Amino acid sequence: MTSKIYKILITLFLLVSCTHEVKSPYLGYKMIGPHLFFKFESMQNDTQIPSPKDFLIVDISYAFFDNDSVFFHGIRKFQLNNPSDINSINNALFKLGKGDSATLIVNTKIFFEKDLDTVVPPFLSNEKKLYIHLRIKNIEPYGNFVDSVKRMTNWISKITKDVPSQDTFVEKLALFGKRGGIIKMLVDSGNGIQIEKGDTVCINYEGYFFDGRVFDSTFKRYDPFCFVYGSEKQVIPAFEIVLKKMEEKEKSLYIVPAELAFGNKGVKGIIPPNTPLVFLLQVDTIKKSNSYEN
Repeated sequence: MTSKIYKILITLFLLVSCTHEVKSPYLGYKMIGPHLFFKFESMQNDTQIPSPKDFLIVDISYAFFDNDSVFFHGIRKFQLNNPSDINSINNALFKLGKGDSATLIVNTKIFFEKDLDTVVPPFLSNEKKLYIHLRIKNIEPYGNFVDSVKRMTNWISKITKDVPSQDTFVEKLALFGKRGGIIKMLVDSGNGIQIEKGDTVCINYEGYFFDGRVFDSTFKRYDPFCFVYGSEKQVIPAFEIVLKKMEEKEKSLYIVPAELAFGNKGVKGIIPPNTPLVFLLQVDTIKKSNSYEN
């Protein structure tokens, strides 16, 4: 008798648990996880839907929760993986197709540490929640990505033997899309002389799109570019960063994110906005300057 009553109570409990829906405390938002809330802003009909491992090109902005004022806006590339954390924004991105837009309310710490794999910026240390406004610009199927990396490996391997294996290169470029940064592949070693602030540096470079097309080359023009290292806006930010660790006569290949190249403006008629690029960069000569004031 006691066993029957116990089974009945368990059954009633399960029925109540299954039918009980936790309501979102935010009007118009659906609760996806304890710290993740989702609201459609617009939805396209018959749109392309992403699958696990696909890449999403997302127009995204981050805003303060108290007044919805935007402090970041840009184009980002996210790879969709089955998330281990229910509060990951991947759980929301799986609900969006090409052209769809939505607003999320996220936990600041979880978003930066879990989704972006970075630390919370100091100016957000006291912010517990954020708004994220996003629109899916494009979906790149994972199979297409792998095929493009194979083609990229083929043409890069003609320049340097330092190119990683196919699988490693796929992994590196997937992380590159998420984290940014710069990927380096050595072509020729230098002579040990490094660049310091105030030195006059002459460099040669060749710029490529990911498919191997060349958009600019001082090598072909036989026209090295010379400038004083450390002076403002002489070269793109990526060159300022990598030249710090390069040596005279060194030649290296770099994969550079858009924000360290030509950013969200691009170069009219040459480089589209938000385009990551590949550069072959060589330090021809370094003329030392001991009179430069630090």
